[in-house]
Amino acid sequence: MQAGSFANTPSKKPEELVIIGGGLEGCLAAIFAARLRDPYSGRPKYHITLLEKQDKLLNGASLIASRLHLGGEYPLDPQTGFDCLKGAVIWKLLMPQNIYTDRSPMKFTVSKETEAEGKKGPLNAQGKKTLTLQKYLDYYETIREKYEEHYNKIKKKFLRETPGLLFGSPEQGKFYRKLTADDYKQYDGDIAGQFHSEIAGGFQSQEPGLNPPLYLSAIEHLLLQQKNIDVRLGSGVKEVKKINQGSQAGQFQINFEDGRQPVIADQVIQAAWEENLKISKDAKETTACNRTMIFMALDKPQKIDPIFIMLREHGGMLSSYDDKHIIGYRPTMDKAYLRGEKKLTHDDPEIPKEWSIDPLAKDVIAWFKNYSRSIGRFFPVIRKVGFHPCLFSRITLNFDDEHEKRRHSPTEERAPGHFIMAATKVTLAPQSALEAVEMLQKRSKSGKNAPLIKVAEIGDPLDMALEGNYSLRELPDAQPNVTRARLFAFAHPPLEPGLVPDVIPGRYRTSGFHGR
Repeated sequence: MQAGSFANTPSKKPEELVIIGGGLEGCLAAIFAARLRDPYSGRPKYHITLLEKQDKLLNGASLIASRLHLGGEYPLDPQTGFDCLKGAVIWKLLMPQNIYTDRSPMKFTVSKETEAEGKKGPLNAQGKKTLTLQKYLDYYETIREKYEEHYNKIKKKFLRETPGLLFGSPEQGKFYRKLTADDYKQYDGDIAGQFHSEIAGGFQSQEPGLNPPLYLSAIEHLLLQQKNIDVRLGSGVKEVKKINQGSQAGQFQINFEDGRQPVIADQVIQAAWEENLKISKDAKETTACNRTMIFMALDKPQKIDPIFIMLREHGGMLSSYDDKHIIGYRPTMDKAYLRGEKKLTHDDPEIPKEWSIDPLAKDVIAWFKNYSRSIGRFFPVIRKVGFHPCLFSRITLNFDDEHEKRRHSPTEERAPGHFIMAATKVTLAPQSALEAVEMLQKRSKSGKNAPLIKVAEIGDPLDMALEGNYSLRELPDAQPNVTRARLFAFAHPPLEPGLVPDVIPGRYRTSGFHGR
């Protein structure tokens, strides 16, 4: 592959861009970059090579994303909540409107155990922040106020009210509401008595449900339609090296694990998640968790309201896709992480081999049975209905050692033309991709000898989303297709073809608040 050079002059041919990582943010960055055009010739500004180590794209944690996060899970770290809310607004501005599910509002609750601990003081015996119901409600009021700021900014742009475009009206009492005892009746069960008697209180907020086969298959299809994107699966990258001498000085050489012919690039976007440290010494150190959830197919259709429970500093949830499929997560750390967690460093960047889970191993079977029973005990409503569980385990990353924090990690330029991004949540992936592509363009204009670009220099990603240049909402190729979505689900377990509705939701469906 012959690489082109970049400078602030009319371009004769596209710059060579390599994106490492075929997860959600890598695929979005590729699509965004592919749509950019040279102002002089009108031809694509970049030729993109997308490298993915696995044999399929979009096979990570995004597979089980059941909703956009507006910040309700993070009362112990408001900045994470604000980051989630902004990421969700950007997502709604960019993505097609028929990828969401029609489901009940998410209930966010505080257990009585958490309430009692919180009333003793701001820190518990282990030095962790505590929480009370009133603190939780006060926190979510700040989320509502921040949402109102975003809402009014978008209203000013479009010169009209936009509740259907986003998450409903930002008015008090509409964006969220306090729960009553009647809201818990569905969850009656036997956690030391009746389930609802263990809840101190909470609120509900409309967080849009996601249908993974619909939105992921649409992104994959759109990606493969771009003529200036070359997708290479089974391409594990060993390292990215800056070329310092010769005619290719200032460019990058991408070497592969299997020793195949290297690829030369003018610029590189690295979105390889847990592989980032192995590939580049410039990547930030991070904490990896082998997070495990239970994906459940219910024995009979049952509309189960999604619920999130704060139990001390941890959270557990039931989050429904539809009336037949639901995902569960129990708020106990030793139950939630089958193989634990590890700090990935430059000296030790490897994911432990024992994290490769053999579903037939005796310890995994025993753990899985125990976790399934535990989910059933903690959320008795699903035990009453009956369910067939499926173990889902994926590596998740965090740049903070405290699990109650999952802040947005801004894209960084670690060397001129070499960008590294790692979205800590699916909700934040479009924002990371926007940052990377905007910084990429700025580097193309400024030249390879200019100082490193800081993410603050490119402006607010929300403004970029509002401009519409990157929007996928109206692109015909981005519209979901039932057959395509079902094929995607079949090829990406634990997704099931049954997750895909027979009729795709209306193109302009409303995602406003639905009070109960």
